[in-house]
Amino acid sequence: MFVTLDRNASISLVDQITLALIERIQSGLHHDGEKLPSVRNLSQNLGVSLLTVVKAYEQLEKKGFIKRHHGKGTFIRIPITSEVNKQENDPFNWQHDIQDYIGRSTFGQVTQKKSGAYPLHLTTLNTDQLPLDLIIQASQQALSEATSIGSYASQIGDPDLRVVISQYLRQWGDHCSPSDFLITSGSQQGIDLIARTFIGPGDVVIMESPTYPGAIDAFRSRGATILTVSLNEEGMQLDRLIQLFDRYTPKLIYTIPTAQNPTGVSSPLKKRRQLLEIAEIYHCLIVEDDPWYEIYYESPPPPPLYLLDQTGHVIYLKGFSKTLSPGLRVGMLAAKGPILYKLLNVKAVSDLCTPLLNQRIYYHLLQEKACTTYFASLRKTLRSRRDLVHQLLLKHAPSEVTWRLPSGGYCFWITLPPNIQTQELIAQSAQLGITLLDGAVCHPSISDHKHIRLSFASLPLQQLEEGIRTLCQVMHDIQSTSLPFTTETSI
Repeated sequence: MFVTLDRNASISLVDQITLALIERIQSGLHHDGEKLPSVRNLSQNLGVSLLTVVKAYEQLEKKGFIKRHHGKGTFIRIPITSEVNKQENDPFNWQHDIQDYIGRSTFGQVTQKKSGAYPLHLTTLNTDQLPLDLIIQASQQALSEATSIGSYASQIGDPDLRVVISQYLRQWGDHCSPSDFLITSGSQQGIDLIARTFIGPGDVVIMESPTYPGAIDAFRSRGATILTVSLNEEGMQLDRLIQLFDRYTPKLIYTIPTAQNPTGVSSPLKKRRQLLEIAEIYHCLIVEDDPWYEIYYESPPPPPLYLLDQTGHVIYLKGFSKTLSPGLRVGMLAAKGPILYKLLNVKAVSDLCTPLLNQRIYYHLLQEKACTTYFASLRKTLRSRRDLVHQLLLKHAPSEVTWRLPSGGYCFWITLPPNIQTQELIAQSAQLGITLLDGAVCHPSISDHKHIRLSFASLPLQQLEEGIRTLCQVMHDIQSTSLPFTTETSI
């Protein structure tokens, strides 16, 4: 049984084993009634004491995930949703007894619950920052075309839009053709298509840690075994990546090399070429997620991996929701060779095609020269917001709280000291209307409880400043009731 343990983590080995097994069960890797390894076998397999495994099994039994039969062994017990969710006199209670096959959706569960006056968890632009005049103009042009609302789109996407996107990408590099593009309903659909096409139970996927939680959910729901590579100031640590290839046979690598979500780190050109070389040597796919290439705060980033790739190892996901219009849900998947048509077949089963009206709006929108001016203005606005939050944190946050200035994107990745518990900070902040993203959901293996992701893009400026000041005060309040500690630092 594959379970990753981190002996330097703040969470105990018992809890790590418990949470890892719960994830495996909820992801569909185990079926109801399946026999688990004996205490002795699992302790030997994981290199932990017998008592550690005993305590983990006890926790799992209390939570209803396993059943122990004396003399026979320990068996998986899939909790019945009705035991947790049924409410007295609810006429829909019977629906809880219908078996489903829903996998891990930690990110969805977390974001659905969020609300408050200061939604610092949202990685979306404030409405005032969106190019509404351009969107309205493009929408009117699209609506004037009878085909936009009177017919289905091609399954692979509107031909005109694919040409325009090809022209749009050529500002960053060559090696792209409209024939290699598949239009999707946002990047999240692209991730889902890749997971459904190429990943089955037990297939190995390598991900950065931390990373985008929506991708974790997509691969975990397919029963993937996820291995992680930590990040430094230049992105994925490639020496660790090579070590994993020496031991396993990964199906794909998922990476965000530009303004990584949630850390804001961007990989230099040399490292991008090295990653491509590794993929070529081991014949492994790279899934490159690119939600906000346009949003950089110093020099422009190197070309996307896809535009450097000449051997078909990169599947490229380009999103526009984060930077142009969240509501239109249009993205693009690019791949060279037969892989594209495998993905197209799954897309056709999923939703036949992306809505043509939305595609035509983007067709007109991306042709506008004003788009270039908009992105330049947006970078300037967001850089001033990033710098404001940086200064507010320097001035008001406890000195032991650390972070790295993001090179792009909308997020700060905040590292908390041991005497500020993440869950306590999130709970107390929520009482004051501040919503944060728990860093734990950004890790494929749930072993991180000392980070939060903080976005600076979604709030009006005055509310943003108020929210950061209040958050820092909550940190101080929690510290004042905690014991002293030894400082730790991390990306």
